Amino acid sequence: ITFRALKRIFTREFDSCIIKTVLAGRIKPVLFLSNFLNLIVLVCASCGIIKRKGVFMFEQETIAAIATSSKNGSISVIRVSGENSFSIVSRIFCNEKGTLIDLNEKKSHTVQYGFIFDGSKKIDEVLVLLMKAPKSYTAEDVVEIQCHGGHYICQVILDLLVRHGVRVAEPGEFTKRAFLNGRLDLSQAEAVMDVIQSKSELALSNSMSQLRGSIKNRIQKLREVILEDVAYLEA
Repeated sequence: ITFRALKRIFTREFDSCIIKTVLAGRIKPVLFLSNFLNLIVLVCASCGIIKRKGVFMFEQETIAAIATSSKNGSISVIRVSGENSFSIVSRIFCNEKGTLIDLNEKKSHTVQYGFIFDGSKKIDEVLVLLMKAPKSYTAEDVVEIQCHGGHYICQVILDLLVRHGVRVAEPGEFTKRAFLNGRLDLSQAEAVMDVIQSKSELALSNSMSQLRGSIKNRIQKLREVILEDVAYLEA
């Protein structure tokens, strides 16, 4: 990539960064820095610094967390996301006879039936959902383990994953990765928690509209108009 092209990309995305911050109605340093961080990722991706399988990859560690409530229930979900998620889960996922199942050989967006093993010890009977990048929530390789509900069994499986190389995710880190990898923009990332915390039909409707990109589309249209006007002024 040439310096001139890089300068053009940086200028264009910096303009977008400023517009997003102002139109959000919350001109705060944190919001600006979040948008600016996304800008840096885009520029680095344009240079080929952080690109893998056609996906912008900002994080390299594989993370995992219990995605469902900590209270006891019939089913719980443990989400694993990252470059090595398929390989790591394959080390503990077996058929009934205890033979390891290589998830890398399975198709994306399929459900696999099997058991979680710790060595020769059978831990739980599970379903495993496979989502290969970029068609997942984080735009990374994602594995979701559906196990029997209960805090203890979930913690046992999570600890087992940690022993095989994953890191326990920080609060909101899956959404953070979705944002950094270009899966969501800032307004959509903010809408995720609004959807979860909705307590009325109107609140849910507004949150879902924002999650689908209503604010993003409005900003994009305004950005195009502003950039066109700037082009005429500079011509």
